[in-house]
Amino acid sequence: MITAIIERGSDGLYSIYSEQEIEGYSFGGYGSSVEEAQADFMLSIEEAKRMIEAETGRVSGAFADLHVNYRLALSKKRSAQWSVASL
Repeated sequence: MITAIIERGSDGLYSIYSEQEIEGYSFGGYGSSVEEAQADFMLSIEEAKRMIEAETGRVSGAFADLHVNYRLALSKKRSAQWSVASL
């Protein structure tokens, strides 16, 4: 499971990031809506998966049944959370 934090910037755009990595690859997404940022975040996971496979000749087992647990940062004290099966 990867925990992904969703934040809204002062410019009104959304970013999603995770401090967790798989085989040295980190993940992030950006967009004008949460949905757009989530799609970009999922694309970063797919890109990492392809890059690891190209480098090692195998798909990391860490991607099997990978789930993303999204946390919406509403403020420094409040957050909302939900999970999505990603792959």
